[in-house]
Amino acid sequence: MKKIVGLIVFVAVVIGGYFIWQEMQKTENTDDAEVDGNVVSISARVAGHVSEVLVEDGQIVKKGDVLVKLDPKDFQIAIERAKADVNNELANLQTSRNDVPLTTATTNSTLNGAKSTRQDAVEAINYAQRRVGPVGHRRDAHRAQGTQHAAGARANQRDRRPVDYA
Repeated sequence: MKKIVGLIVFVAVVIGGYFIWQEMQKTENTDDAEVDGNVVSISARVAGHVSEVLVEDGQIVKKGDVLVKLDPKDFQIAIERAKADVNNELANLQTSRNDVPLTTATTNSTLNGAKSTRQDAVEAINYAQRRVGPVGHRRDAHRAQGTQHAAGARANQRDRRPVDYA
């Protein structure tokens, strides 16, 4: 009988100890200015102002539970800004597409103008060569004769210098 009473007392102490241990896990102790307990960090996926808190202090929550609701105004403004940016870029794209034919036409016009200017220059050179042809040859002959006369005159002057026999 003593063994049965001893066994019952032992089982009661173990069960009581287990319940006391479970209860102590829920409380925090600060005997030495440090927190003894489980600390869980919570962070938001996005930044924003909290408009509503959906849990109470000490309430047990599970993974995936919604804790707070954020004010949607900041997100709506960001969405509107992104839509405006997209519309702006689409307008820039359309403007660029409209400019391509204009640029092509301008480039072709500039190219045709350059070809025309080149052809005009070739014609002017040909015309000048036709006009100068016989006259140019005569002028070159006169220059050659003038150069020969000048060379001869310098030679004559050199021959007339007094010679120093000293």
